[in-house]
Amino acid sequence: MTLRTLFLPLLLILIVGAHASGQVCPGPDAPDLHPHFQDTNGDGIDGDSSRAIFVSAVDGNDANPGTMGQPVQTIEQGILLASNAVPIRDVYVAGGTYNIPSTIDLPPGVSIYGRFSGVPLWQRNDITHIYGASPAFLINNSALEMHLEGLTISSADMTLPGPSSYGIVVDNSAGPIYVRDTKIIAG
Repeated sequence: MTLRTLFLPLLLILIVGAHASGQVCPGPDAPDLHPHFQDTNGDGIDGDSSRAIFVSAVDGNDANPGTMGQPVQTIEQGILLASNAVPIRDVYVAGGTYNIPSTIDLPPGVSIYGRFSGVPLWQRNDITHIYGASPAFLINNSALEMHLEGLTISSADMTLPGPSSYGIVVDNSAGPIYVRDTKIIAG
């Protein structure tokens, strides 16, 4: 992997987050940035409940359909359901701790939003902490808009001298890719 492969995507992430006027431009009915968290479409939560798969480590079960009342338990299952939906859905993750044993290859168009309180209200006030491999997330060959927002991502320590630890790697993606209200802790 070349330095260009590693640093150019990071530069892309930093540049694409603002409109020419300097204002952030979320998509329609997208979850708001902290501290606003407003329900602008009247469905009871920040974001669009009809376009989301819900994940809760505490109240979920991976056999569930991923609805507000019946969330799945793992982020991996939430991503699988979201990527197979037509149209592709977002993944809304309740606060809590999620241990991811291997890198998550995030499919094009699937966005992940954290800080939700979980069943029953799904308000935006908790901390969603993901402990993952290095990298925890890989975004590769995506030409679609994607978001990683409201998360704390901790990637694993490297066990051998030389390689670095990464929380998120973006490669060969035209995006735009938004990483906002997210803390990344590389091992």
